[in-house]
Amino acid sequence: MRYTTHRLAIPLILLTFFLSGCVLAESMTLSSSRGGSSSATLDAYPFFIDVLEDFSTFTAEPSDDSILDVIVRDFVTGLVNSQKALGINTRKTGRNSYVIDFTFQDFNALFNALAGNQEGRVLSLNATGNRTTLALDISLDTYDELSRIIPFLTDPGFEVYGPLYNQDMSADEYLEMIGYILGEDGPKAITDSRISLRFTTPAPIVSSQGVRIISSSVCEFSFPLIDFLLLHSPLTFSVTW
Repeated sequence: MRYTTHRLAIPLILLTFFLSGCVLAESMTLSSSRGGSSSATLDAYPFFIDVLEDFSTFTAEPSDDSILDVIVRDFVTGLVNSQKALGINTRKTGRNSYVIDFTFQDFNALFNALAGNQEGRVLSLNATGNRTTLALDISLDTYDELSRIIPFLTDPGFEVYGPLYNQDMSADEYLEMIGYILGEDGPKAITDSRISLRFTTPAPIVSSQGVRIISSSVCEFSFPLIDFLLLHSPLTFSVTW
């Protein structure tokens, strides 16, 4: 196989950073009124920082900020512009690590605003009778909505490395491509990366699919980064309380 190098590597690294490229742990606590709070911890592997420095001359605009700084800042800007997130607080806890905290009064209103004021399907909260269900659906069918929430997924340079282009590629073929672009450490860094989402519900969980139950009111959804990059199967879960 032959692959285009350098110019197209940056968007892939950005995605890896934003989604996991290291460790991304999101913890969300929900209230009975559909409000709640969120805390995300991002710790970047030194490998990705080294690669970013190697490719820094290929960024669109010169800046004293690191590319990771820009990603975090843009994410926070999206929260601010949604007008549905409150008390937003970003802390840089280390050279390559961040904590992002915020609260919200209406879960669905927040994600609908982030998705461009359209009814969201990627992550939704629905009530039926006295039961409430939280559901996530990341698939090729919802990828357009996810791209509105995370705009750089539509970057022309990244798209050729995302699931819309690579759904028919095997994991081994994909990792071979990554090795060619990022070097021999790239495939392991990708396979070692995971995304973890933890939710605390306002009442005991009565049923669930696709999540690990931590306690009566805490569940966790975790998956390898490469599962997102290929989306051979939808990434889904539901939890009801």
